Amino acid sequence: MHLPTRTPRRIVAATALACTAILLPAAALAAPSLSAASAAATAPAAIGTCPTSALEVWLGVGPGGAAAGSTIYPLEFTNISHQACAEFGFPGVSAVRASGRRIGRAAGRDGTASPITLQPGQTANAVLQFTDVANLTAAPCRPINASHLKIFAPDQFGSSEISGFRFRACRGRAAALTFLHVGPLQAGTGVPGFPGA
Repeated sequence: MHLPTRTPRRIVAATALACTAILLPAAALAAPSLSAASAAATAPAAIGTCPTSALEVWLGVGPGGAAAGSTIYPLEFTNISHQACAEFGFPGVSAVRASGRRIGRAAGRDGTASPITLQPGQTANAVLQFTDVANLTAAPCRPINASHLKIFAPDQFGSSEISGFRFRACRGRAAALTFLHVGPLQAGTGVPGFPGA
């Protein structure tokens, strides 16, 4: 018995229609993901944290502000890169002797941090307070001259140094001998009259 010759054609056509029916929903499902990928490609990139290499760190020296038994200077962070970057938190600050070794305790932290964005050329500052170590008598201070400051931007492991700024520091490590205190980074320079202040 011979099957009609048109039967294979019908089977092929039916198979092709079934495959088309299966492929159409798959293409329809793929379409939204393509749109999402296109949208993601055109969306602005998130602003990353300022790396150490993007920041010039400097101390706004001058008369300095005063508090009881201490002197206050603005610690400045200028974005010297060509991209905007974000900062949040407190810088790490330590006194260092000429040999490069840290002296005493790292700076204590005071205040509440808020996120800021630094465009190229913009500056942020943190209040840095130096306590007169002669007033720290709760434990043996063992005072020594510090030759520079070591600074870490928030969330960074690389450091910057500010040299040529001598001050008295305590070698003792007791909490009561914390002679440096730093506030959170805030937008703008902390030097009165300086551009961007």
